[in-house]
Amino acid sequence: MDNLGISAEELQTRTKESFQQKNVDQDIIQLRYKHYLNRLVDTITRVLDERNEVKRELARAELRNQHTQRRMNMTTGSSIDVTLNA
Repeated sequence: MDNLGISAEELQTRTKESFQQKNVDQDIIQLRYKHYLNRLVDTITRVLDERNEVKRELARAELRNQHTQRRMNMTTGSSIDVTLNA
């Protein structure tokens, strides 16, 4: 969440009742609550997208690391025994 500048508080759920205020029309409260839900869904989507991107980057880095280790093994004379049955 740090990458996106999103705090944990932004992901806390609120009830419709938490939007209640004295002398505020119920339509306004409903509108505010709906807006809050839309923003929450958008925020959660952004967090999940970022999480997936981080996982992809880690997987790519792991593949690069494995590839580099294999190349280093080949250049240092280390080898993996492979037996082919014809």
